[in-house]
Order: sequence, then C-alpha cells, then structure tokens
Amino acid sequence: MKARLALLRFNAINSFWFVPGLMLAGAIVLSVVTLELDRAFVNLRQEGRVWLFPIGAEGARLILSTIAGSMITVTSLVFSMTLVTLTMASAQLGPRLLRTFMEDSVNQVVLGIFCATFIYALLILRTVYGTSDGAFVPAISVITAMTLSVASVALLIYFIHHIATSIQADSVIAHVARQLDKTIDTLFPEQRADPKWATAADEACLPAGFEEAAKRIPVEGTGYVETVDYDGIFHLAAAHDLIVRLECRPGHFLIDAGVAASAWPGDHVNEAVATKIRAAIVLGPTRTAAQDPEFAAKALVEVALRALSPGINDEFTAIACIDRLGGSLARVMRRDAPPAARMDDSGKLRLLTDPITVEGLFDSAFNQIRQAARDHVAITIRLIETLTGMSAFIQGDAHYQAIKKHRDMIERSSAEFTFEPIDRRDVAQRLKVLDDALGDWRRNRQADGEPTPVK
Repeated sequence: MKARLALLRFNAINSFWFVPGLMLAGAIVLSVVTLELDRAFVNLRQEGRVWLFPIGAEGARLILSTIAGSMITVTSLVFSMTLVTLTMASAQLGPRLLRTFMEDSVNQVVLGIFCATFIYALLILRTVYGTSDGAFVPAISVITAMTLSVASVALLIYFIHHIATSIQADSVIAHVARQLDKTIDTLFPEQRADPKWATAADEACLPAGFEEAAKRIPVEGTGYVETVDYDGIFHLAAAHDLIVRLECRPGHFLIDAGVAASAWPGDHVNEAVATKIRAAIVLGPTRTAAQDPEFAAKALVEVALRALSPGINDEFTAIACIDRLGGSLARVMRRDAPPAARMDDSGKLRLLTDPITVEGLFDSAFNQIRQAARDHVAITIRLIETLTGMSAFIQGDAHYQAIKKHRDMIERSSAEFTFEPIDRRDVAQRLKVLDDALGDWRRNRQADGEPTPVK
C-alpha cells in the first residue's frame, strides 16, 4: 500500500491535473465566500451605510460573461499552440520529454488560474438578477472576478515568455538533470540514517540452501516496476521470520508470472504473505523517475543521441547532456551507495535488494553516447574531460574502476575511428590528463596505507 501511495503522490504532483484541480476547488470555495459577503453587503447598502460598484445587473452579467468567454478561449488557444510547439520540439529532443511540460509547475498554475477564473465567473454569473421585484448584483464577487482576470492576463504574458524559454534545448536538459538530482538525493543518502542497512550484496550473506528452500513469488501482470515498498517488505519478513531477496528494482520490466522475489524458508510463506509481497511491488505501463535514477539519465542520453543523429548533428546539445550527466554522477560519488541488505534489531538478515550501482549508472549515462560519438572527436574529448573532472570525487575502488573502465573504452574507440593525426594528439593529451588524475588518487590511497585497486 505504501508503494502505491508513493507512486500516486508522485504521479499527482507531476501530473497536469492535480494543481488545476485544486485551483478549481478553490474557485468554488471562493465563490461561496464572496457571495456570502455580497449578501451581507446588500443589507448594509440598504441601510445606506455602504456604496460600491454602481453598475446594474445587466452590466454585471456582461462583465462576467465576457470574463468567462475570454478565459476559456484564451486557455484553449494558448495551450493548443503550446502543444504544437512542444510536439515539434519533441521531434528533436525526444517524445518522452513532453512529460517535462506536464511536470512544469508554471504550466500547471497557469492552466489552473485560467480555468478557475472561468469557473468562478460562471458561478457568480448565475446569481446575478434584475427584475421589477428587485435586483441582486454581487459587487464583491464581480470585483474579485475582475481581479482574477487581470491576474490571468499578467500570467499569460509571463507564460508566453516561460514557454519560449522552456522549449530551448538547454532548459529542457537542465530540467531533466534537476529531476535526476532529486531522485539521486532520495536514493543515495548523504549519510546512512539506519545502521541496520548494510552495504554487502554478496550472496554469501544468504543462508546455506537458500536457492533450494526459498519460495519464488511471481508477479501478476506485465509492466515496468515503478515503485517498491522496501519498508513494508522488511517488516513483513521480520513478522514471519523470513529472508526476502528481491529479484527486481524500479525500472525493470517484468513479464506476467515472472519471479519478483524469493522468500526463505519457503514453508513460512503462505498465499497471504505472497500477496502482500506482490502488492509491495507496483507495476505500471511506463518507467518513472519516482525511484529510478536511470530513467532520468536515459532521458538525457536520448537527447544526446538525437542531437548526434545525421539529421540533426548538434554536438553542442550532446555536450550539454554530457556535462549534466557528469554533474549528476559526481553527486552520486559524494554520497553513500544504496544499501543492499537490511538487518533486524537482532542483526539477522531480513531483506536483500537489487540496488543500482555506480558502475550501472556510469554505463547507463555514457555507453550509448560513446558508441554514437565514435566519429565525433569533440564529443570524445568532452567525455574524457568529464571523466577527468569526476575523478576528483573518487571515494573508493568502485568509483575508480567505473571511470577507468570508460576511459579504456573511449581510448579503444578513438584509436579505431579517429584518423586525423592532430585529433588523435588532442585525444591522447586529454587521456594523459585523466591518467594523471587517476594515478594521483592511487598514489594518495597507497600513501594512506590502503590497498590499491586492480589496474
């Protein structure tokens, strides 16, 4: 249940309906409040103590109908034009980046205020009347509607500026990078708060005979793992004296009846326990960034690959993606690795996960870009320079080996596809700077009396 609530919260905050929906509800409440004030105002005016808004019922109806009609027209026109513009931009940057438009809080607020002003004007319009028997002109409500319409015009001007800025490649790349950093901050803690989490992912921590005695728990349905309720599975395992090993993580694609987890000992696992474990692993039709840092990383990779395609051939956009990926990976290197094993209060293993690794993130970020940029010397050089900058944040062997692995792959690719001697010299110079940085780290580690990593 917790995983589903977390996914629902993520989808709501990043949807195109949640904020506008709240603002529509606010418009309804506001109409009730201002109408009550207007009824009190009518009583005061009849006593001759208040005078305001000297316009009759017909004038009030005209103002409110004009506001309502103009708001819905402007809303449909502006957002139709925006979607056309974003569709054209997605052809160059990738269709998955249309999600960034939906997640943009400015777009949500603008849509919400336009629709809220429209609904508010309609609700007030139905209360205005003028007959021979009397008239009711809600002055405060009409003035509020006019204020909302002025605010809408101001937001419209800002919205046009915002859209013109947000569809630029650098702005889209920065937005996706911020989403990646946000996911990294969630999954890679600066300091591990729970000492019962351990970093060992070695199968040796499992009891003997785990594979033979464990019960495989299949999923029901086909789709991507969107969220996992790790706390729920841990408490369930502790309550039933189980060791649960997850066979998947957010971002993995599971086929119906495929194994999602293994629980040991198998004779402790009844159908109710298996159902709860399945419920803690939420499947969906698409990958999301809720618990999956590779999703945002691959979005940046997609932009870079499209930029390097022959039809676009925009190396500057690809370089911007590499810079952002390098910054996010350096952020990962400054933090603790996601824990793999979780113990209970007595120190007994209860949950073994399949955490994402630094090497896996490096591969997701750089493999496809390196492969697509074999004959792009500028991109090759930028990749080496990015790895050099990241070498300042090496905290252990895993970081060193990840950088060294990609350094070697880039060297082999450049040797095969770089034919101009001066270009080869430039690549070799960058590689030497990177080697010096890696060598400095190894020498410092050796001076501290720690074992040096395997070359």
